[in-house]
Amino acid sequence: MSNCQTDQTENEQEEKPIKKEKSKRPVDSDFKQQKLKPLNIPISHKAILSSFFVFGIILIGAGVILKISSGRIKEIKLSYTNCFNYTEDQNAKPTKCADLVTSRYYIPNSCRCQYFFTIDKPIKGKVFIYYKLTNFYHNHRAFKSSIAANQFLGDLENVSEGECKNFHLHPVTNVTIVPCGAIANSFFNDSMKLSYVVANNDLIEVPMLKTGIALNYEKETKFFNPTGLKEALRSYSKPLTWQKNLMELDQQNEDNNGFQNEDFIVWMRGEALKKFRKLYRKVDHGSGNFLFENGLPNGTYVAEIYYNYPVVSFSGTKTFIITTSSILGGKNNSIGYMYIVVGSSVFIIGIYMLITFLRNEGNGKLINKLFLKNENINDGFQIGCGSLIPQFFGQIFGRFFSRIV
Repeated sequence: MSNCQTDQTENEQEEKPIKKEKSKRPVDSDFKQQKLKPLNIPISHKAILSSFFVFGIILIGAGVILKISSGRIKEIKLSYTNCFNYTEDQNAKPTKCADLVTSRYYIPNSCRCQYFFTIDKPIKGKVFIYYKLTNFYHNHRAFKSSIAANQFLGDLENVSEGECKNFHLHPVTNVTIVPCGAIANSFFNDSMKLSYVVANNDLIEVPMLKTGIALNYEKETKFFNPTGLKEALRSYSKPLTWQKNLMELDQQNEDNNGFQNEDFIVWMRGEALKKFRKLYRKVDHGSGNFLFENGLPNGTYVAEIYYNYPVVSFSGTKTFIITTSSILGGKNNSIGYMYIVVGSSVFIIGIYMLITFLRNEGNGKLINKLFLKNENINDGFQIGCGSLIPQFFGQIFGRFFSRIV
C-alpha cells in the first residue's frame, strides 16, 4: 500500500509543469537584433535635380496661396496706446489716458477713448475682435514660472510661496492671493464697446460673445472652480492690480466666472514672442439683429475703449483689431513669405546644380562631384540607416556653400 502511494506521488510530481524563468533577451528578429540590411539608394542626376525643382515649386505655390488667402482677410486696427480721454466738456484740457492710469488715485474705467471709423464694403463672415500687445515678454522664464497650477485645479490651499514668489501674499494684509503669480497679476483688463451709427446719429451696439473664445480642452482639463467658489474666496485676496474679484469677472453670466472665466483662460496661455494678439470677443451673429447676421454692414462705427492697462512704462503698445478669418486661419503674411523664401532658395539651389552639371558635360559628374566622391555612381551607394540623413544632406549643403565661398 505504501509503495502504491509513493508511486502515485512521484507521478504527480512528474506531471507538474516546470516553470521557465522569464528572459529579458529581446526577440530574435532582424529589427530588434539590429541585423537590418543597409539601405541601398540608387540615385541619378535626374532624380536629384527634379526633386529640388519640384519641392521648390510646391513651396512657392503654397506660399502664394497663403499670401493671397491672408490678403483677402480684412482687418481694422485701432491703436490706442496714447489716446486722449474723451469728454463732452469742450473746455476740458486734453489728457492722455496713459498718464492717468499711472496715478494712484485713478478710478477704473474712468478714462475712455473714442474712435470713429468707416467700413466701405460689408465685412462678410464671422467677425472676431483681438487685442494686441507689443514689447510684452510673455515667454520670460521668470514670468512663466510664477504660477500656481494647483489653484487652477480648484485646490486653493496647496500652494507654496516659491511657485508665485513675490505674488503669493498681499504685502499689507499678508493674506494669500488667489490667483497668485506674475501672469495672473498682469491680467489684461481693457474693454471695448462697438456701436453702429444709424440715422440721426443713433447708435446700435454690436452684440458680442464673451464665451467661446477659449479652447475647450483648456477649460475642461486645466481650469476648475472649487466647490462653493464665492465662499471659498472670502478668506483670500485678489491680485494687487485687479479691479474686480475673481468671482466678479463676468457679472452677466455666473458660469463665466472664477477660474473658468474665458478671458482669464486666454490670458494665461503663454505666448512665444514679445508681440502677440489674443482673442477678445466674437461678434454674435445669432443675436437676432438682422444687421449683423452675416457680418458687419458698411457704414460708420464708433469704438469706445475703456483704458485701464498700463503699457507705456515698458515701451509697449496696445491695439484692438477687428478681423475675419479664412479656411487657412487668420491674417498672417509672415507664413506665406516664409514658404516663398524657402521655396525660392530650394529652386535656386536646383538651378545652380543644373548649371554645374551642364558645365561638366553631364554623365553624372555633378552627383559624383557634389555628393559621393565615387567614380562610378551607377552602382548606387550604401549608407547605414543611422547615418543616411546627416551624410546625405551634410554633403549637399557643405559642398554647395564651399563652392560659393
